[in-house]
Amino acid sequence: MFNLGYSVIDLSLNNGQGGIISTGNVLNSCDYFGGTAIAVGKLNFDNTHFLYHVGINGTNNLQVTRYTMDNSGTIANPVNLYIDNTHGLFTSVNELDLSFNDDKLVFATFNNLFILY
Repeated sequence: MFNLGYSVIDLSLNNGQGGIISTGNVLNSCDYFGGTAIAVGKLNFDNTHFLYHVGINGTNNLQVTRYTMDNSGTIANPVNLYIDNTHGLFTSVNELDLSFNDDKLVFATFNNLFILY
């Protein structure tokens, strides 16, 4: 089990070569284990993006969480979109893809394919 963390990098620093603003930010302090997957949606009208995280929680349930990411790199406001405990024991999420319109989320586990609308 582990915490999922991230760093914020400002690409305008160092003459366009970028620089690290912060490290060790915790996206998800939880009991996830195994493989997880992340996808970032297109720019919203309010200058934010949605970040989607799919993983296997500590009770072997598949969980899909959506976060809001602002233009400063802050990721907050987690919303659990889906929790599945009906397909048996999950081991990992191998791949995650977001449709062009951000209206479908597709991901696969070892033995299942999921499409969320």
